[in-house]
Amino acid sequence: MLARILRKSLAHFLNWVAGLLPPDPVSNRLRPLILRPLGLKCHRSSSISSGGYVNAGALSIARRCFINQNCFFDLTAPITIKDDVVV
Repeated sequence: MLARILRKSLAHFLNWVAGLLPPDPVSNRLRPLILRPLGLKCHRSSSISSGGYVNAGALSIARRCFINQNCFFDLTAPITIKDDVVV
């Protein structure tokens, strides 16, 4: 139970830090690096805009994808996003 609480706390903290970045192209490329400890695997050509939330779990984002503002990924099951997808 303690591990679950710590994982949720880490998810909240990292999403908060990622949300502090402005919605610009450079920050959109930095967000996947910040969220990597939560299980995010994101190709370097993809980007994530501000205001979203990624729960701890398996999220895989392929090439040339864009995740727009305020997207929520629950990740109770693994999610794979293939090439050239815009969410």
